[in-house]
Amino acid sequence: MVSANLPEHTPVTEINSLTRTAAYFIQRGTEATEAEREAYETRKKAMLTTLSRDTG
Repeated sequence: MVSANLPEHTPVTEINSLTRTAAYFIQRGTEATEAEREAYETRKKAMLTTLSRDTG
């Protein structure tokens, strides 16, 4: 994935992408039904785990 108009993928672009994705899941989770909320919570945890693993 390439973001921020950078010519190549970097760890910073990956962190930015994961952060945006996690923020989307958090916001969407507040507007979702209970079943959707559980599915989004699972995805959010996976994204946050990936983010912490990549930065740790």
